[in-house]
Amino acid sequence: MTDIHRRLATLRQVMAEQEADAFLVSNAYNRRYFSGFTGSSGVLLVTPDEAYIVTDFRYYEQAQQEAPDFTLHKQTGRMEESLGELLARVAPRRLAFEADHVTVAAFDRWREAAPEEIEWVPTEEVGWNVRAVKDEGEISLLRRTQAITDRAFERFLLEVEPGRTERELAWRLEVILRELGADDVSFEIIVAVGDHAALPHYHPLPGDRAVAPGDQV
Repeated sequence: MTDIHRRLATLRQVMAEQEADAFLVSNAYNRRYFSGFTGSSGVLLVTPDEAYIVTDFRYYEQAQQEAPDFTLHKQTGRMEESLGELLARVAPRRLAFEADHVTVAAFDRWREAAPEEIEWVPTEEVGWNVRAVKDEGEISLLRRTQAITDRAFERFLLEVEPGRTERELAWRLEVILRELGADDVSFEIIVAVGDHAALPHYHPLPGDRAVAPGDQV
């Protein structure tokens, strides 16, 4: 059983607990976790026996390559229209969805496009709770990620010297991370110099500060 199969099995257990016939995944992080699809647009519809991915023409080939366990339902118009078509075909009685992610406006559009007889079942933190328990593949990636981070920080310390600015140093750290094999950074890198270092979520101001001898960084 692959990691994706195990994750879908766990999601289906949640569906059973919710007495739902299908689960609609719209959160981008959960969409990638349960399917492997890395595109920026799309939703998943998971039933006890099937798994569908709805996305637009930009991602048809990518979705088929990255999410081979999912049946592609091509989005040809607005997302709610294509989703409504799929829901009419699958015909779930109770449909669980990520109420803590979808906007009121998007939910209203989904419901208007879907068959009226569907009962929408709101859920919260389902993806978060499933993702909190790491599988062997994730643990391996975490170890690799930490090793890259450790090596990057060692190299970065050699870059910190008087005259280098906050923005310049933040960019250098990102470059080093990518040179060592990182695909991306989890969040914007913060480098704060002098009294700026007291600001936990500091963002460089115009004319960002350069390191001076004796500065805390």
